[in-house]
Amino acid sequence: MGRLDNGTAFGLEPTAEATEENTRLRPVILAVGDVRQWIGAGRALPVDSQIAFAEFHEITDELLQALTPDIVMSPMLTRAFDCLDLAQTLHQKGFRGRLRIVAPDLPNPRVIQSEIRGLCPGLDVAFIFCNRTTMRHLH
Repeated sequence: MGRLDNGTAFGLEPTAEATEENTRLRPVILAVGDVRQWIGAGRALPVDSQIAFAEFHEITDELLQALTPDIVMSPMLTRAFDCLDLAQTLHQKGFRGRLRIVAPDLPNPRVIQSEIRGLCPGLDVAFIFCNRTTMRHLH
């Protein structure tokens, strides 16, 4: 889904009124998930100058350098990857920002957080909990 075209960073073109100074006032968010499935289901991706969308296999050094995301968001589990896979990939590529995992209510999310933090020191990991109705809209 994300491509570098003529120096444009994966759809993060600033709006006309944005300046280089105020563009980074809002965090850059990288949303990782089943982008092709989302689009194939007829859903539109939100358009925002501070959010980019990528499939798991598109998480490369080049992508992370181009975007320098402050936050990476992802579902806890998809057909292609889970949150531990993503955390380890981000950690191996030197990402030390915030990873936010969208999940249904879990009985003990601290177990997963603890495992990720142990394997990926320096990664700020937290969950965003959603009920089933909201989760349907996010997938």
